Amino acid sequence: MDPYLTDEERWQQVKDWWKSNGTMLLVGVSIGLLVVFGWRNYQDGSSTKAIAASTSFEVLKRQMILRSPQFAMQKKGIDQDKLKEVAVTSSKKIIAQYPSTPYATDAQLLLAKINVESDDLVAAQNNLENALKSLDKTNLKFYIVKMRLARVLRDKGSHKEALAHLKVNPPIAFKKYFEYIKGTIREGKKECVFAVNNYKNALKIINEEHEKAKKKPVQSEFKQLVEHRLENVRNC
Repeated sequence: MDPYLTDEERWQQVKDWWKSNGTMLLVGVSIGLLVVFGWRNYQDGSSTKAIAASTSFEVLKRQMILRSPQFAMQKKGIDQDKLKEVAVTSSKKIIAQYPSTPYATDAQLLLAKINVESDDLVAAQNNLENALKSLDKTNLKFYIVKMRLARVLRDKGSHKEALAHLKVNPPIAFKKYFEYIKGTIREGKKECVFAVNNYKNALKIINEEHEKAKKKPVQSEFKQLVEHRLENVRNC
């Protein structure tokens, strides 16, 4: 992870990313699993198998929700390792059985998230690159994967490759995050002037969003994080 971040800042990045992308990811995987299990039940025509598949889906859906950072922070005594094992096994099964479906893509995103949590950046990169193959610029997930892949490559030290994945024109909702990630990459490369520009661009977008919405500028957690990084990089 970023060598410049405190534990609190690292956790803030996780929370910010999850707020932006976690719900979309879980909903996508859940819908995918529902369709997969529903189709299998229809084909089987067996009430016993239908009940088992329905039960499996409900259990797995709860497992994914239980693995969310917010829930894990609130609930103690949950066996996260077991939950992770279930999620990994189920995701790999979907990828193997339904490789050309959007559900395989969602499963790869989920696996990559688990890989990052386990500091297995090589596996995370592989899963994200595989997910990217099935996406194009018309799909919002394309930009989510680009950001995730850039961060993984940054943390591996592959700065040039990380920046290459950010050379796209993302939707406005993603622009501030793209600028922020570019800043962290360039900060890691000690390209401080460029990092300053990226952080300033991110802050400018944040302020413009509030102005466009006719809201007073607020000191959001993400804005505070960008300002903190900007202040630090000025001295590098």
